[in-house]
Amino acid sequence: MTDTAVVVITCKRFEQVWDPFFILFRRYWPDCPYKTYMITDFGQYDSVENITINADLGFASNLAYGLKKIPEDNIIYFQEDYLATDPFNNEKIMGFVKCLQDKNLGCLRLAPCPGPTAPWPHNKDLGILQPGDAYRVSTQTAIWSKETLLSLLVPGETGGDFEIKGTRRSTSLSKPFLSVWRGQTPTPYFITAVVRGEWQEGALELLKKENISTDNITRIIK
Repeated sequence: MTDTAVVVITCKRFEQVWDPFFILFRRYWPDCPYKTYMITDFGQYDSVENITINADLGFASNLAYGLKKIPEDNIIYFQEDYLATDPFNNEKIMGFVKCLQDKNLGCLRLAPCPGPTAPWPHNKDLGILQPGDAYRVSTQTAIWSKETLLSLLVPGETGGDFEIKGTRRSTSLSKPFLSVWRGQTPTPYFITAVVRGEWQEGALELLKKENISTDNITRIIK
């Protein structure tokens, strides 16, 4: 498993989300066979490999800086507010990693948001994200060829820029982009627990249900 790593992109501003993320990540993916890196502008978290930039270069530049520090060829991308809700299917994830390698894919999205628009003949569990599809490039959880992801990152772009402009740039790439179909994610999680700096009510309810302390959480993150 030395050719693939889990990467969590975050920033010091969202430090209060780190505990909930990693508690749930470990609870629902206890058999994760991949090394885990956390990329952040400032700060560190225990028991993961920290890549601390000590500057805020912006989303695309922060991510590119971190990826260049990681030796693995493929990464499984997470953001810190993607809170696991149910057990991850380790066998399926590992199979998808092998598929990305064997079929020389650019990206294999694990959270179908949005999902594929055409079947893929090699695996009924996967469909094609076609050139021209909206949000063909997304910041939702996915297995990426690191080379492909780096090629789509432009210094100064925000996450939103990356999704919109990166989708357009992706049409020039030869490697296929695939996704699991809706309802078939092997990594079930609360999609975006914090929106525009505010904790979503459903995410706070999830923490309560999972007996995760909210003592250090403020509804509005400043």
